[in-house]
Amino acid sequence: MSNKYAVLLLLIFALGYTQSHGQEKPKFSDVNDQLGPNSIKVVGIIKEVLSGEAFCGKNYTTSIKVQISEITYRGRAIKNAISLNQDVTFVFEEVVVDDLRKNKKTPMKGQNVLIFAKENLCSDLYQSVYMVLNLEER
Repeated sequence: MSNKYAVLLLLIFALGYTQSHGQEKPKFSDVNDQLGPNSIKVVGIIKEVLSGEAFCGKNYTTSIKVQISEITYRGRAIKNAISLNQDVTFVFEEVVVDDLRKNKKTPMKGQNVLIFAKENLCSDLYQSVYMVLNLEER
């Protein structure tokens, strides 16, 4: 069995064990203070809301293109740095989209937003995707 499959099985087992023993998963809104070395916190205006786009070989139901107006936190491990006035695409995992809908925080074009995100490197290790951890209207 290759290492990839062994790691995948281990992760599946660990996730199942954690869920079966009553531990709560962190909520989307709990991530505000969990910024790590591959995390960023930026302010910007949503230029476009996209759906069904693929990044790093994975399809995302929702993503947004944001023009960055302020960078309030940049982790030390960020590989592809973001700069002011740059248009950056951020993607959402489905669980995050569901949580946004529950909290009536659906991203819309023209909104000024504060975004907490983490950088995930693509398999080529040159490109990356910024995954939204939390989004707040400003």
